[in-house]
Amino acid sequence: MSASSPGRMSKIVELWLESCGQRYSLSEVGPDFVVLRKSAAVPSGPATVVIDIEGQLKQSLVQVLPTDNAHSLHIPFSRA
Repeated sequence: MSASSPGRMSKIVELWLESCGQRYSLSEVGPDFVVLRKSAAVPSGPATVVIDIEGQLKQSLVQVLPTDNAHSLHIPFSRA
């Protein structure tokens, strides 16, 4: 089915991680990790993964796990 087919529309999706008062834009959310759009030092500890699909928010509480790399794109977490 082509992208211009009737009945199919693109949705606007935003992904981000909230941790320690900071908001980190995401490019991908996996079952136990996120991928940041820009590398950053995300502290380990409690955080929230937010998925916004055209204004409908889905939030998941997670525990960011420590990483070896201070500025990483791949951030592992466990479910809170």
